Amino acid sequence: MLTPEQDAVIYAAIHADPVIEGFARVGNDSEVAARLNGQMVTVYRRVSSGQLLRWSAARAVMQKLEHEAANGTNGKKSIAQAALTMLGAGVGELTLDSEILGMIQHLVSGGVLSADDKADLMSRAAEQIGLAQSLVGQPVTIDDIGRILYVDRPGGKIPKVTNGTA
Repeated sequence: MLTPEQDAVIYAAIHADPVIEGFARVGNDSEVAARLNGQMVTVYRRVSSGQLLRWSAARAVMQKLEHEAANGTNGKKSIAQAALTMLGAGVGELTLDSEILGMIQHLVSGGVLSADDKADLMSRAAEQIGLAQSLVGQPVTIDDIGRILYVDRPGGKIPKVTNGTA
């Protein structure tokens, strides 16, 4: 069962896509769920310590980070030191969350890493998942869709809007 917050996210996704909304209008909850679950999106998740070390070796990243940690200024030095600590600690895996992505982007913007370095790392963390899962952390069911859209279509279908009236 989805939370009310998750329901709101799925509701917005249904109405943001004209094709999916079209299936919702005719009461085809099965197709709405199938499209939300089947439309694949790329997310960036975890990179194992082995992948990080291979990436670091292939791109000479350790040398770049060590140089920046020793000679850098401002935030780049601090980020390089933190990155070296993470690489050296054998973190198991690194989740590419918004903070980590921001640090990586700061190193790219500052000329420590290249855009290709970043792209290569991102490709190692790329994962294809369904749109619903990317939005709310799990696939949606036909029952979820019916419950979410009930407010719009108590009679089973969303009324067609013409000239601002139902």
